[in-house]
Amino acid sequence: TALYWNVFAAMRATMQSPLNTPERLLQQADRFVGQYPEDPRGAALLGYLARGLQRFPEDQMALFRRLGKEYPDTFMGKISGGKARQVDEIGKPFELEFEDFQTGETVNIESFRGNVVVIDFLSTFCRPCMKDLPGYMNLRNQYADQGVVFLAVSLDRLEERGGKEALG
Repeated sequence: TALYWNVFAAMRATMQSPLNTPERLLQQADRFVGQYPEDPRGAALLGYLARGLQRFPEDQMALFRRLGKEYPDTFMGKISGGKARQVDEIGKPFELEFEDFQTGETVNIESFRGNVVVIDFLSTFCRPCMKDLPGYMNLRNQYADQGVVFLAVSLDRLEERGGKEALG
């Protein structure tokens, strides 16, 4: 409908303004959502708005929660829980613990405190990931003596997919 595009254009223009407030932006989105509550484009508008509210994390969280509640079957509704968790984790320590496939020892990111840590999440069945691995290893070797730690974290099931041999 024309209302959707009018609201989208108004939100986009207002988002660029330093005078915007979450309330003003939400009023614009709610013009469409209020008239067409079952239309999945409402989720798109609210999602667009939520992604633009980085300066207002509490409002951003509230919108992501609203998306999950009001539009659970839409793409934005399905990813809103993860997006809310991302916003909630900003400023908190990053936690990562996994088993080193070569040594079998537990690796905890905390043990690298004070170093620059570069983490590459990859999958052995991802061709671009495996193609980039030699360059990644070259960088690791180049910066190893400068306090830079490179971690390659495989996201697949190593034994089931032959990943250990591929990373070898």
